[in-house]
Amino acid sequence: MANHAEETLNKVNAGAQQEFKNKISGAEKGLEKMVHNVGKTIGERAMEIEKTASNYMQTGREYVQEHPAKSVAIAAVAGLVAGGLVSLMMSRRH
Repeated sequence: MANHAEETLNKVNAGAQQEFKNKISGAEKGLEKMVHNVGKTIGERAMEIEKTASNYMQTGREYVQEHPAKSVAIAAVAGLVAGGLVSLMMSRRH
């Protein structure tokens, strides 16, 4: 009788182990697919950002070529504003 009970227990354990292995394998495949899709989406977004940045740079270059004097004036004013802000921040520190 003990032998029969032991055999039955071994069969149940073997079945449970196989079922567990199958579930783990399925979860692993699902996780791999999810990570792949996330990576693909991030790559697509990065390409979109790169395109947008490239378009902004090209637009800026064209504007500077078409309006060189105005571009220099804008850059000078931006430099003065940035310098003034840095000076203000430095004077408040001390």
